Amino acid sequence: MNFLNRAWLSVTRRKGKSLLLFALIFIIANVIAGAISIQQASKRVEEKIKHDMGATATIEPDNEALQKAYSEDPNFRFDVSLTPKLIDQVGQSSYVKYYDYNVSEAVGAENLERYTSDYMKEQEENGSLGTSPDQKYYAFRFKGVQYANILDIEEKKVNLVDGRVLTQEEVNSGAAVGLISKRVADLNNLKIGDSITLTNYGLDYSGSSDGNVSEANVTNLGDYTVEIVGIFEVPAQQYGTESSGSSAGQPYRNDLDLAFMEQGMNNTVYTSNKTVAKISEASSQFYQEVYGEESGAAPVYYSPVYVLNKPEDVAKFKEENMALLPEYHTITASSDQYDTIAAPVQSMSKLAGYVLIVAILAAILIITLVVLLFLRDRKHELGIYLSFGEQKSKVFGQILIEVLLIAFVAITLAVFTGNLLANSLSGSLIQNQLEKQPADMGGVFYNLAVLGTHNYTTDDVISAYKVSMTPIYLLIMYAVGLGTTLLATIAPLTYILRLNPKKIMM
Repeated sequence: MNFLNRAWLSVTRRKGKSLLLFALIFIIANVIAGAISIQQASKRVEEKIKHDMGATATIEPDNEALQKAYSEDPNFRFDVSLTPKLIDQVGQSSYVKYYDYNVSEAVGAENLERYTSDYMKEQEENGSLGTSPDQKYYAFRFKGVQYANILDIEEKKVNLVDGRVLTQEEVNSGAAVGLISKRVADLNNLKIGDSITLTNYGLDYSGSSDGNVSEANVTNLGDYTVEIVGIFEVPAQQYGTESSGSSAGQPYRNDLDLAFMEQGMNNTVYTSNKTVAKISEASSQFYQEVYGEESGAAPVYYSPVYVLNKPEDVAKFKEENMALLPEYHTITASSDQYDTIAAPVQSMSKLAGYVLIVAILAAILIITLVVLLFLRDRKHELGIYLSFGEQKSKVFGQILIEVLLIAFVAITLAVFTGNLLANSLSGSLIQNQLEKQPADMGGVFYNLAVLGTHNYTTDDVISAYKVSMTPIYLLIMYAVGLGTTLLATIAPLTYILRLNPKKIMM
């Protein structure tokens, strides 16, 4: 009889010991399966949310470093401007798919009606949101581009519905052409080929009381006429998401963020950086004179946006380019907020990792002791095999197969029960982490106009969290379960190598 048959007969005839080993492995395997399920679910959530957030990055002031600098030197002066040369240098990274940098300026218009969303109108009517009397002076926004295809259209933040984008020649020359939103076009009966005139206003509040706009000195710093060459549409936003801490009759924080963003994007006019830079320089010069600052070259502030090849490239992109940045600057990515809003899920995943390590160590210890005890009870049986000339390697293999056979059945059942266990425990664990989380950590609002169009919250992460059985989960579970069992069995099997059949049979 070969050792494989002996292994099978040994398992089926020693039912008590087989069931005992099965029960021990099954219990431990359930803990291991639950921990692996939670970790895999957490990983899937991270991949999904970060993918939805996109792989965009920007260079911005490092607020933490600046606060430290100001605390050490109250007279500290910070130059926030970034040169196109530096922006282009960072854009040459192999991790960048394409990039752009923008100059933005608020402008007004005498004969152009701005778009106001229904949601904002409701908030203004019920008194939840006030209006500023000087709003008409910055009702629109010129957004300059260097990337002729327009990054927002490439990234589907807005959709081109009529006309065309800019040409690179128009961008380089600063041609008086631009794109407006369909909402503004419909409100003002505009079409491709029409022209609009926007005005750059300078508001001098120095002679007014408490910044009263009615007493402000309003100066026309220049009219800018652009021909409409394209019309874009802003995707509709979904309102009605409740946010903790919102009082009755007040707009929910998420909805208000979305409304401001939607309204701002609809009142945006895309044109060349060169055109908007002229507006920016005129505004800077005006306010230098108003506030008595030393006159000099008016700074132009560029906001770069880098679209990376994939979300996984964010860390590598930061590592590669941080050394190129001027002091007190940092790289911020659209996915950076994940670590903040996903704190409950990440804490649970970390806890599951600790449980997994403890369970594996416990499994190795318990299985080692049980197998060693079983081997001592079977000393005479093993001595007989050896006295008949059976090779120690085959006796070794028989015991290994016996344990792995029982373990395979136990792990197979634990794959299902452990997954169910993880699913039932996840809810209470997440709730427990939420109760420990500070009230103001439920959501993070980044500069969405630069990095993206989504304001993700902890609720979004939790709703995306689902424990499920996947091929990767099965592969990891069997690898960890059988690997642990194999490791725990090999150590006591050295007992066989020390057996002397003559002494045993005497």
